[in-house]
Amino acid sequence: MNKIIISAFWIFIVLLILLSSNNSSYPILNYKTQKTISTLFPQGWGFFTKDPKDATIDVYELQGKTLKLVTVNNFSQDNLFGFSRKSRYIGYELGKLGACIPKAAYKNEIGMVCKKFQGKATLVKIPFKPRFYSLNKEFVIYQYKIVPFEWINKKQEQYRPYLVARIKFVYSPTSITLKKQFKAAS
Repeated sequence: MNKIIISAFWIFIVLLILLSSNNSSYPILNYKTQKTISTLFPQGWGFFTKDPKDATIDVYELQGKTLKLVTVNNFSQDNLFGFSRKSRYIGYELGKLGACIPKAAYKNEIGMVCKKFQGKATLVKIPFKPRFYSLNKEFVIYQYKIVPFEWINKKQEQYRPYLVARIKFVYSPTSITLKKQFKAAS
């Protein structure tokens, strides 16, 4: 009798997972049920989050002459080893902000990703008030690709290209170029 109850429980859990992970274009479960099921499982486990070939983006807040890291690794202690969704929200907001940053703000560099932040900050007008990126503060954004595992200890980091931008976000409700896009995404 116990085996039947335990087996039925696991079959029910597997079915819920399968049904809730379906493509949103043809929903089997309603949105509220899918949302309830997804909250039962931890988000952001380090080994489920990102393709290692994708570019890494590090954002630092400029405080005087020092830099304070804003972005948090998904599987870090600050993010409760994947149980907190804070780094997901920071990344999501960075994606929204990144759409407002002009390509001309980025400078191409080669070598080790170092903490350089020369020049003046580019003012970026955004149509919303960010939660994790303070307005009227300067940020330095580094975008680079991870050196492949085979090349680690081969001094390839000195040839790695990366982008760096010094940014200052300013709230401007009149910057409506992307406002419709942000309302649709929120």
